[in-house]
Amino acid sequence: LNIAFQPISAPLFLYAQLVHGGEQNIPLKNREQLKKMHSQLKNIFPSLKQQEGVFLFRLSEADPPSARSLRRSLNEMYYKL
Repeated sequence: LNIAFQPISAPLFLYAQLVHGGEQNIPLKNREQLKKMHSQLKNIFPSLKQQEGVFLFRLSEADPPSARSLRRSLNEMYYKL
């Protein structure tokens, strides 16, 4: 399908920190940027007006991967009780 998937949830996590008492850890300039970005996201995704986002990602067209990540088999990751 040549579709790339890229998680970009950091802005959601930072905004959650901002509104739940962690704003002292975020520089003032970044606070304003986060508020502006979140306002724009609420216009795109109206459900964010009532709920908090927990995952955000970007899809794009891409060339086939030039290399694959090493993967363990499911049998190596899980065991039966």
